[in-house]
Amino acid sequence: YKDTLQLTKQALLAKRNEILRRNVPGKDPGSYMTTEKIFEPLFDVNRLGNQIFYQLSGLWTVEKGFMGGPFINVTTIDHVRKRIVTVDGFVFAPNQQKRNWLFQLEAIAYTISFPE
Repeated sequence: YKDTLQLTKQALLAKRNEILRRNVPGKDPGSYMTTEKIFEPLFDVNRLGNQIFYQLSGLWTVEKGFMGGPFINVTTIDHVRKRIVTVDGFVFAPNQQKRNWLFQLEAIAYTISFPE
């Protein structure tokens, strides 16, 4: 962790897309998961106890593919180890309701804690 510029909406989206491109390939060669650009992701800052969380939520898609769905991305700072920690959850459930799955992912993401 260097400074708060790493925690802006634009910086978090850029880092998310960089990590997804490297680590979440699509089904077809050259395809990969990314954030959907047509619908702007929401950005919110929340406090839970003494911890601040930066939340992105929106839609993901597969570049050069035909998949997509909702995602939640929660980022916080581990001050002891001076690092940024992010939990990213996404749902792929064609023809099914996704709201409850997304609520569960959000609840899991907000359980981030660090030993003192």
